[in-house]
Order: sequence, then structure tokens, then C-alpha cells
Amino acid sequence: MNKLESIAITITFLIISIISSAQVAVGQWQDHFSYNNGKQVIVVGATAYLVADCGIVKYDSQSGEVEKYNRFNILSDITPTSIAYDESTESVIIGYSTGNLDIIHENEVTNINDIKKKSINSSKSINSIIVKDGYAYLGTDFGIVKLNIARQEISETWFIGENGTYVHVNDMDMHGDDLYVASTTGVMHGNLSDHLVDFSNWRVLTDIVATSQYAWMNGENFSTVKYFGGKLLASYKSPRTNSDTIMAYDGNLWSHVLDECVSVKSLSGNEDTLLCSTGVALYIFNRSLESTQPEPHWYYKSADRWTLVYSSDAVISDGKIWVADGTNGLGWLENSDGKGDALRINSPSSNNVFHVLSMSKRALVIEDDSNIAELLRLYLGKDGFEVMITADGNKAEATFDLFTPDVVLLDIMLPGKDGWQICRDIRKKSSTPIIMLTAKGETNDKVSGLEMGADDYVTKPFDVKELIARIHAVLRRKDGDAPMEKKLSFDKLTINLDSYELIVDGKRVDTPPKEMELLFYLASSPNRVFTRNQLLDEVWGFDYFGDSRTVDVHIKRLREKLEGVSEQWCLKTVWGVGYKFEVSGGEG
Repeated sequence: MNKLESIAITITFLIISIISSAQVAVGQWQDHFSYNNGKQVIVVGATAYLVADCGIVKYDSQSGEVEKYNRFNILSDITPTSIAYDESTESVIIGYSTGNLDIIHENEVTNINDIKKKSINSSKSINSIIVKDGYAYLGTDFGIVKLNIARQEISETWFIGENGTYVHVNDMDMHGDDLYVASTTGVMHGNLSDHLVDFSNWRVLTDIVATSQYAWMNGENFSTVKYFGGKLLASYKSPRTNSDTIMAYDGNLWSHVLDECVSVKSLSGNEDTLLCSTGVALYIFNRSLESTQPEPHWYYKSADRWTLVYSSDAVISDGKIWVADGTNGLGWLENSDGKGDALRINSPSSNNVFHVLSMSKRALVIEDDSNIAELLRLYLGKDGFEVMITADGNKAEATFDLFTPDVVLLDIMLPGKDGWQICRDIRKKSSTPIIMLTAKGETNDKVSGLEMGADDYVTKPFDVKELIARIHAVLRRKDGDAPMEKKLSFDKLTINLDSYELIVDGKRVDTPPKEMELLFYLASSPNRVFTRNQLLDEVWGFDYFGDSRTVDVHIKRLREKLEGVSEQWCLKTVWGVGYKFEVSGGEG
């Protein structure tokens, strides 16, 4: 080969490489984040902004244009937690779990990292943002920060606990100059005309209890707050029942508003309408706090199926209800018939690679106990299922036909048709697995259910994790699938999660279970970056409340076992983001 031919080949190779790297094939993602796990939504004119786990979705409802903001284009961080809009500067303000803050104006970002760099003995997540008169009030894990938006600088920091101690602020709302705070120590109030940097100017409203009936409210954790209809509303999570209760304060007394439900995600709305998002349901109330929606479950139409709305937050704009949907991303509801539509965001259905693979599975829950139904929705959704719920026995068969589930969880004692009859009707036309879920635990009842065609029978109270294991078991039996072998092999490395064996360069290396599970999870998605929070959720479990640095410790120990074994793979730190199992030459 002469020199000219060599140069020509080199140039050709470079051109092909540039073209290949610039193109994104149809059906692929330009980033690997999921934007379908909506947490908060705001609407500015015709534009909606959705906060997802790893970024922001900007949607122009007139043009249909969609933009995705993330750490790898314009955002300064990876885990947004709150959002607000300032009309005076026409800016979007985004808070993060790290205390980072972005101000976006005309697609230009200014980062303010004062809170993130602040040396305090507390986590720094910005959980709520309220904008008024040129200032942004940031509710954080340690108190409230007042930000001058135009000057882009912090004016004051308010430590509002007794004697100026830290208070974890979950949510805030403002009425006039009155600022209301839902915190881990109760519902608090301060007036902007007072010197609020002085903790003595704050009142704990939940300490004002006229009767012993509500004495339990003193010093308790309140997650959301909203001033509506001349009353202050706040939701409280009971550690005993793990369910929420909405209370109302009229300036003198507290009273009960809404029966217990699994989780109140947000209280929002306008002057005439209150929206209460509970994850699986969206309740609508008028100014008298009377429900205006007979059925709190809403649905999107997708092809020939209906998909349940999982409302984490909602706002009203121009007669339309915009929804931050925990499963479907951004949705909207335009009438009162319980139906709406959702934006189909081109991204993975989940940040969990295993859930991306299993999200096609659908579970129909036929259960009239709303607490149990919502609990199942939360756990099944976390396990990768799309869930639909119906409480009416008479509607169960029609819902089954519409939703076409892969598995049915069926209660026996239902309004209308009972579970026995529903089981018979479904079994006449479908072999879809049915698990009876009921308080009836007698042997005869179990035998009757199984003889009618049920595949399994679980008695209340039950362990949700055991139930999910039973669901996977009946699905495997139905599909004839053998359990997937949990074994990965790379150069000089074998990770066997079935036997919990780690083979490094031909030798078995003793490895604690969590290290094995962490390594297996990372290696299952070569070259994909995972944040610490993602790894905690998927390896330690989403109910883990320990220090996120435990991931760093386990990574360090794994590196000690694996360092220098092979040049074809390594455990790599992606600074400011997380970790990945890097395989040279592409994904293994």
C-alpha cells in the first residue's frame, strides 16, 4: 500500500466515523434517561414543564415540539426535585437534590451552587420553590433560602426551628404575604412583613389543637400544604398505617377533610378547584371541599387500550388539567369523563434496565379497599408492571376486556358481582392467571377459588413482596419460561448470582451478597451510567433510608477485588453523576 492509498483510507475512515457518531438511528435514544416518571408540572402559557427523575421535559402544546433537558445538555445536575417560573424575568427556576439551582432564560442556564457548597450538617435538597415579587423562596432539607432572582444571589437563609435549628421543609404555599410550610416538625407559618430570619417570628400551627382528638398532630411530619377556600390544608403520613390524612385549619381549629389514602403527592389547583394527587388517583374538590369527581381514577387512551393515570402532581391551565404522571410522564385531562391523553416521550419507560425489559406486563387489580389497591399499585409499578384498578365488581369484566392484563389480582367481597363470579366469567374466555386476594382464609374458600380456575390464593393481611413473587411464579408457569440464569461472563470475570459466586481470573473470590448484587446490576448494563440513588433503589431497595455513600464503600471494596485483572473492563466513576461498568469496544 502506497502513501496516497493510506491517506485516502484514513480520510474515508474518519468521515465514516464522524457520520456514524452524528447520526441517531430511528427508535434509539439520544440519552438513556427515562422521562416517564413525572414528579412535578408547571404550565407557562402554552408550554408545560415536567420534572422527571433525571431531567426536565419542555412541551409546546401548540407546535407539539418536545425538548429534553438533562445533565448532558444544559442542566447543571442530574436529579431535579422542584421547579417554578418567574414572570418578571421570564425564567424557569430548577432545584436539585444536591442543593444545586439553575435559572433558565431563553435556553441559557445560570447555575447558582451556593447551597450545594454550603458547609452545614444536613442534606440540602431543594424540595419546593415559591416565587413572589422578584424573590424565590426555596424550601430545603435544612430551612428556607431567599433568592434575589434578578441579581441571582442569595439574600437570606432562615433556620426556622426552635432556637434557630434546622427544619426539613417538605412543601410550601403562599397566600398574600403569609408563607405556610409543611415540615417534619409540623405545619408552620410566617409573614413576609416580619423579620423571618428570626426563628421567633415563626408559629407552629399544628401545636394549636383545641381538642384531644387531634393532639397527635403536635410535632408530626406533614408532607404537603395548600391554602384553599379560606382554609389551610395539609397532609400527614401516619407511621402506624403508612397512609395519609388531609387536615384543614380555619384559623382557629383543625378538622378532617379526606379519608386515609396511601400517599398524598401534592395539593394544587386554582381559586375554585382543589386537586389532590395520590399517585394512583386524582381527587377534585370545590371551594366547599366537596368532591366534584365521582370516580378519582382517570385513564389515557393508547391504541386499543386504556392506561391508568398515576398523578404525582397536577395544575389547571385554560380549563385543562396537566398531570405529572409517575408512569406515563406528562398527561392532560380535558373533560370530566375520567379520560385524557399523554405525551409519548421517546425515552426508556424506566431508569431501571430490568424494568425497561419487563414493562410490557400488565396487572389488573380488582379490589374495593383503596388502601390495599394503591399499595399494590405502588409496589407493582416499582416492579415494572403497568397497573389498572377497579373497585366495582359489575365493571370488572369490561375493564378486563379493555385493559387485556397479563395477571389479575381479584378480591372476593366486592360491590356488585363477587369475586367468584368474576373468576368464572374471565376463565370462560381467557387463561390469564388469576390470584385470589381476600380476607377469606378458610380451606373450603381456597379450594373453591382454585376449582373455579384461580391460579393462586393469597390471604389478607399479606406480605407484598411475597405476593409479587407469586405473581412472577404464575407468569412463568403460564409462559412456560424457566427462571432466567443470572450469570454474566467477561474477560477473566464471571458473576453468578444464582450461586452468589464471583470468579476472578479463574479463582473464586469471597464476596458479600450486596457487593455481588451491585456488581451484577452494573455489569448487566455495560457502559451505562447509574446515579447513587438509582443503585440504592435497585440494589438495596426503594425503601432503604441509609446513607447514599454506602454505594461508594461497596464500589471501593469491589475495586480492591477486581483492579488490574483485565484491560477489557473496569468499574469507572463518572464524576458528578455516578458509576458504570465500562467495557472496551462497546457493550458486552
